[in-house]
Amino acid sequence: MKIYIEHNGCLNLALDYNVMLYALKQAQHELVQDSQNADVIIFAGCGVRSEWVSNAIRRINSLDIGHKEVIITGCIANIETERIRKMVNTNHLSFNNIKDIVNTFTLLDFDGLSRVFSQNETTNFMGDNPLRNKIGGKEKVLQFIQKLDKKYNTSAELFFKNNTSGYAFYHEDEPVEFIVAARGCPYRCTYCTIPKGRGAYESVKIESILYKVENAVRNHRYKIIIIGDELGNYGYDFKDGTNFKTLIDSVLMVDSRINISLRYIEPIPFIRYYDVIASYCYNKRISLIHLPIQSGAQSVLTAMNRNYNINKLIGLCEPLTKETSTIFCTNWLVGFPTESDIDFNMTIQAAKRLNFNLNTIIPYSPRPDTIAISLPQLNSESTIRFRRNTLEHIILEFKFAQLLKQIPPISTIEKEQLWELIQNAEDSPIKQL
Repeated sequence: MKIYIEHNGCLNLALDYNVMLYALKQAQHELVQDSQNADVIIFAGCGVRSEWVSNAIRRINSLDIGHKEVIITGCIANIETERIRKMVNTNHLSFNNIKDIVNTFTLLDFDGLSRVFSQNETTNFMGDNPLRNKIGGKEKVLQFIQKLDKKYNTSAELFFKNNTSGYAFYHEDEPVEFIVAARGCPYRCTYCTIPKGRGAYESVKIESILYKVENAVRNHRYKIIIIGDELGNYGYDFKDGTNFKTLIDSVLMVDSRINISLRYIEPIPFIRYYDVIASYCYNKRISLIHLPIQSGAQSVLTAMNRNYNINKLIGLCEPLTKETSTIFCTNWLVGFPTESDIDFNMTIQAAKRLNFNLNTIIPYSPRPDTIAISLPQLNSESTIRFRRNTLEHIILEFKFAQLLKQIPPISTIEKEQLWELIQNAEDSPIKQL
C-alpha cells in the first residue's frame, strides 16, 4: 500500500510518529513523498494550541485528498474532531491513535517496536513541516559567534548553544539517545488539553527503558534524553512502588558515563524529588531539565489548578541555576483569562530572577472542554500578543546582555552586527517560540 504521512507535532509526538514510520516500513508499505501518489494519507497533529490545529487543517486541505482515506492521529484526534470534520474537505475521514494504526496496518506491536527502535541524534523529528524548524537563521548567528571566539579566544559558543532550544534538543553535538518513559499527564490544569489529547497516563516499563539505555551504551551513546508529557509521576500507574526516583536511579546506574536530560517534569514532583534531582545536578549527571512554570503570579497558578508555591519553587531552583551546569528550560503561558497587568509583571520578575537558559513564551489559547474557557476572558487577543512580545523581548535582551559578557573585548560594531543577526533570525536564537 502507498502511504503519505506527515506531522506538525511536538518532540513527544514525533518520537511515536517515527515508531509508526518504522512499523510501516517493516510491513513493506511504500511511503510516498507526494500525496498525489498515495492510497492513504495519515496526518499526526498537535492540538495543544488552536494555532496548531488550524495549521494541521490547512496542511491536510493542501494535500491531494481526492477519494483517498485520510486518517488523523496525534492529540488532535481526541481534541477537535468536530472542527476537523467540518473543515477538512473529504468524506473519507477517520480518527485513530498511533498504536492502533500500527496494529491495523502492520499487525505489529507498537510497544515491542518502540523498545528496539533507536532514536538518536541522526533521527528526523521535524518531518517536512518548516514551522517546526528549530534552527532556522540561528546557524548564521552561531557562525558569527564562532568567528568572535576565534578572534578573541573566548567561549561564547557554548553559552549560545546552552541557551538555544534548537541546539539543546535537536542539533546534538554528541551521540544521544531519545527514550520515551511516559505518555499523558495526570494533572488537570484548567487551560490544558494534553490529558484528553494524549490519553490516560502511561508509564513505560522500566525493563524496556533500561533495555534501550543498555543498547545506547553499547553504541557509545551516554547522553540519554528521557521524554514524557510528565515524568515526575513515573510509575504511579504501576502500583508497585516504582517512581521517578526509581527511573533516574536505574538509568544512571547502567553506566557512570551516562548523563540524562528530563523533558518534562512538573513543579509538584520536582519539589517532591528535589533532593535526588539536586544531588544529580551537582554531580553533573543531569544535563538538562525542562520544568514548565507557566506563571510567576500565585493567584494565576491557583486559577490554573497548578497547586505549588511559586516562591518556594524559585528558591529551590536558584542555587541549581547558579551553582550547577544543568540547563534549565521552562514555559510561560501569558494572557490566561484571570491574568492582570500586575500578574504579568510578576511573571516578568520571576523569569528574570530564575534566569533559566531556555524560555518558551506561549500565548493563552482557549481550548475546548477546559475549565478556563468558561472563565471571564479579561484579556483581549491584542493584550495577549502584547504580553507575549513584551516578555520575549525582555528575555531576549536579558540573554543578549549575558551573551556579551562571554565576549568582553567585542567591539561596538560587532555588537550591533550580532544583535542584528539575532533579530533577523527566522527563529531568534535565544528566545524560544
